[in-house]
Amino acid sequence: MDNGNIQFINDGLSLDNINTGRFDDANRISITTAEDNSDILNIFWTVGFGANSYVRRFNTATNTVLWDSPLRIATTSINPNATQSGIFALGNYVIWSDARHRDISNNYQNYEIYAQRILPDKTVAWGLNGKRITDIISSEFSPRMVKSSSGIYLCWNGNNGASHRIMKIDSNGIMLWGNTGILVENNVSNSEFTPTLYENNDTLTTFYTRQYNTGVERFWGQKLTPEGRKLWGSNGQYVSHTSNYNVSLEEYPDVLKAPDGYIIGFNQGYTTRVLKANPCNNPPQPPSVNNPKLCFSGASAKLKATNCDGIVQWYANDRITLLHSDSTFTVSNISQPVSYFAACVSNTGCASLNLAESKITIPQSSANITTTYTNNNTPVEVATINTLIASNLIEPSARVNYISKNIQLNTGFQAKQGSVFIAIAQNCTND
Repeated sequence: MDNGNIQFINDGLSLDNINTGRFDDANRISITTAEDNSDILNIFWTVGFGANSYVRRFNTATNTVLWDSPLRIATTSINPNATQSGIFALGNYVIWSDARHRDISNNYQNYEIYAQRILPDKTVAWGLNGKRITDIISSEFSPRMVKSSSGIYLCWNGNNGASHRIMKIDSNGIMLWGNTGILVENNVSNSEFTPTLYENNDTLTTFYTRQYNTGVERFWGQKLTPEGRKLWGSNGQYVSHTSNYNVSLEEYPDVLKAPDGYIIGFNQGYTTRVLKANPCNNPPQPPSVNNPKLCFSGASAKLKATNCDGIVQWYANDRITLLHSDSTFTVSNISQPVSYFAACVSNTGCASLNLAESKITIPQSSANITTTYTNNNTPVEVATINTLIASNLIEPSARVNYISKNIQLNTGFQAKQGSVFIAIAQNCTND
């Protein structure tokens, strides 16, 4: 319609002129704006009772259907009982729940998440059958997708609703968060379904319904960093304002980001409601951490964190893998310089947006310094275990510290007036 006037009379324009079947239901049609041209719509649908999926383009500027015929985005003909359901498109990308490996003898299990990228020249980028997004073979349903500056976020419910997973892929379909994604929550006594995603400044927020074994349905959310670290506690935050816990049935959320929170619309039983939520509005700052120096390979380092009014969580170098929860963390058998990262988690489960980096270093046994140090805002520290020989120049306003068991200042070394130079001769000790 345009200004309230119907543009295509009778039954509208036909997109499917190859007699592939019929539209099964509205859930299997998805329309999105093409990435390569804002005047063009990509219209995706499934036909033949969900056995095949297609896309065709429509030019809104000229009101014309493009391409001489629909483009098949994937086929599940390898299994005559297969279907593609829950199709969801964004730009030139589309994601769906695929039953090509479905096992009829096992209550129709083994739905998997697949995705495809279409190209303007009427070809597909990820093979005839699309790209499998997870190595999990279970019952994966309700896929959703958002884009960010660093990749594409996908989420779905799996294991018959007992888990909620999120995956990040790049524009080539490469999985960036392992082969199974990140588990938002996995509790066999609960079910998670009807997920939605929101991306803002490369930070991902997901809201979903959690169904308890009592039948009560509650509305929860989780926020993740671009690396996949959870910011709203290990199992998310409860975001509904419903006072009657025992009768709440909260489903089918839709989310709009507001400057000071999230506007969330959802069904509650037979009532449609809207609320404003702002979980973790004031997250804590990251803690202060030490930077241990070791004297030899294979030693242990004790990491320490302070200035956290809550729980300190220590992460591996990937900033995702949680290793330890305490203000101190001892790491054994350090063979090379390495960093660990600490977050502060408040008593309400809100984590600091940024991480503090704790660097473990192992100085060289000896060094010959010839570098000229100029004005800098941060002091330069050069440390070795046994010997440090210097024949370099330290310019005015530069600040340099040399630390070693033996320090030798040779001809050519000069610390000019206005510089700060400190030499500390001491045996190496682990700290």
